[in-house]
Amino acid sequence: MPRSVHVHPDYRIDVATALERNGFLTQGDLAAHLEIALCTVSNFCRGVNVSIAKFEAICEALALDKKQIIQPKSVQSSVATSTLSSPANPIEFFAYNQAWVGRAALISDLSDRLQTSCRILFLTGMAGIGKTALAERLIIESQDRSLLRENFDSQEQAIDFGSVAARLLEKCGQMVTPDERQDVRQLTSRLVHYLQNNRCLLAIDSLEEVLQGRAYGNLGNVHQAQNNFSQALKYYLKDLVIAQEIGDRMGAAHALGNITTAYASLKNFPQATESAQQQLQMTQELG
Repeated sequence: MPRSVHVHPDYRIDVATALERNGFLTQGDLAAHLEIALCTVSNFCRGVNVSIAKFEAICEALALDKKQIIQPKSVQSSVATSTLSSPANPIEFFAYNQAWVGRAALISDLSDRLQTSCRILFLTGMAGIGKTALAERLIIESQDRSLLRENFDSQEQAIDFGSVAARLLEKCGQMVTPDERQDVRQLTSRLVHYLQNNRCLLAIDSLEEVLQGRAYGNLGNVHQAQNNFSQALKYYLKDLVIAQEIGDRMGAAHALGNITTAYASLKNFPQATESAQQQLQMTQELG
């Protein structure tokens, strides 16, 4: 999923009108209401990219259609006309729209793969080249199965595996009890069993947000095994920061354990004790 979006120029006047209509005399009033930076609201109103989470929050406060205002009004007109003769598409798109064209051969090839033996398909590349739009176009070609989506770039929800598994199960209509949310293995088993027995298309955006922290932890392990304790510590600390940023408390506890080992290897026992205590407290909170 794109990390940020912006209001299409066709809707800038609509945004200004929505401010007044919803009782916000200034952009500062809206910023204070949402408890976000004034510059974020200003960028939104000027059609400059803002994060998806902030974009959606502002749209909700202004009663604006978040999917509509990112597209030209001409596209909206053509979509409205086409829906008169066809059922509404229930899929929520963030990047793809009917003005998106091209890549026919690629779409055909990837769609064929998804319909046959392909179980995992990675779309990689630099930001802004259309990976999300391509994925959403492939979703249209796979409407014979139910769709599940997760975005690991979201700042609004936890993306540790237990939380993600619980959300996916609930999206599939499965009940998840509070006790089950604490048992990652059970959640994993339930989710795998469901996916094995039901045709689903699971679309995951920004997977690298999770994998990057794991990579730092693995690099730290390599240096720790080679007695490069200072270098190992640097990677373990990076692993911890990422785990904390994405709300992965179990990953953070694991990183703290590695940090304790590295500090002890460096004979920095006060720091080792502190990180060990932090790990213990976090582990007890996790149950």
